[in-house]
Amino acid sequence: FEVIGQALWKEKINKVSISASHAFSEDSLSSYLIESNNFSCLKIISAGFCDHSIHIWTNSMIQNGSSFIRPDHQVIFGPKDVVHCTCWAGENHFVTGAADCTVSVWKINDEGNAILDQLLYGHEQPVKCVSANSDLDICVSASENNIVLIHTLRTGELVRVLDLPEGRISNIKVSQLSGHIIVLQHSALLLFSINGVLLKSLSMNSSDINSMVPSPDGEVLYLADGRRLMLYSLCERLKFIESFTCPSVIRSINVFNRYVFCGCQGGQLTVFKPLPFD
Repeated sequence: FEVIGQALWKEKINKVSISASHAFSEDSLSSYLIESNNFSCLKIISAGFCDHSIHIWTNSMIQNGSSFIRPDHQVIFGPKDVVHCTCWAGENHFVTGAADCTVSVWKINDEGNAILDQLLYGHEQPVKCVSANSDLDICVSASENNIVLIHTLRTGELVRVLDLPEGRISNIKVSQLSGHIIVLQHSALLLFSINGVLLKSLSMNSSDINSMVPSPDGEVLYLADGRRLMLYSLCERLKFIESFTCPSVIRSINVFNRYVFCGCQGGQLTVFKPLPFD
């Protein structure tokens, strides 16, 4: 990898995500999901409000791409408590997890309105993390009592409950192509198959892990450990590849066309470009 650019903000960057199809950002108070269709339409989905609502703003860009029309604003209700987490699932679907122990699958119809498609049950405590993939028909969610459930996205069927060691779950991801399930606990990084079989448990001694994301091809896991961007091979069961250092603590990472974007505590946005193999 090589650094191809840096930008500086006055404040820390909590989350950054860039994609031709969607971008996702969240902080401690609310969750945001930004979905674009060839950059001609932006959907900003915000949650975490005390009235349990989910807000969707839609901006359609003028043809020359230089300005916006007045945004449409839709407010939807469904969960009976505060929504803690969101994720984009693909095929005009997004997923929310709430303090009422439910996971909701929403579909954006042809008119651009979000409607409830499935309601997933099984958790007994508030849901803190969700990750889903419509191509693989999978939704993985984790609750405060460290229970991880795998549901089918289309029918809402509970497929499996993952057997995890003790430890608070801070993040969970589903790899887009391989279907690997990655669970980040306080002291361990766990790799499961799409069927919920534990493939690898990697001890993590750091308490400064803020973000992780699998590459679009499902081969590499990018993990933010303090100032270091760590690369692990998903194909080789979390084999360490290499690491890179950013100017300050990495708060968020994401990948677009194999470019890696790191949002840092000091306000820097660092972009890494993969170098060709010899």
